[in-house]
Amino acid sequence: MIISDLQKTWLVFVDDKLVGALTCIIKNKNEAELTGFYVYPSYQGKGIGKNLYSLALKFSCNRDLVLDIYAHNTNSIEMYNKWGWMLDESRGDNGYFIRHWPEWPKDLEVRCIYMKLKKNKLQQI
Repeated sequence: MIISDLQKTWLVFVDDKLVGALTCIIKNKNEAELTGFYVYPSYQGKGIGKNLYSLALKFSCNRDLVLDIYAHNTNSIEMYNKWGWMLDESRGDNGYFIRHWPEWPKDLEVRCIYMKLKKNKLQQI
């Protein structure tokens, strides 16, 4: 599904059930952002995430990739580290920030991290 020339979203369906999604947004000539990367738990480990990720790598056209993620999401952080991603200490407070969405209760905040994959580290998985 193409949203624009600068943003693309891929959806994976199995038997009419949405089981995976990923969006890649071209931010500028040097950087693209991954967002909304999700694979339904019972479909994880079956290559769906790897296929989505490979599509995003191609779409990013060899730009640096960035994302932000909840710090407690250790499984995904380990996956990104395995794929060459690093904490982006140039953003936020040495790579960390606190997220609070407007629809959340006033006192609910979640620690998040910024991650980056330099274009010279891009590789198919």
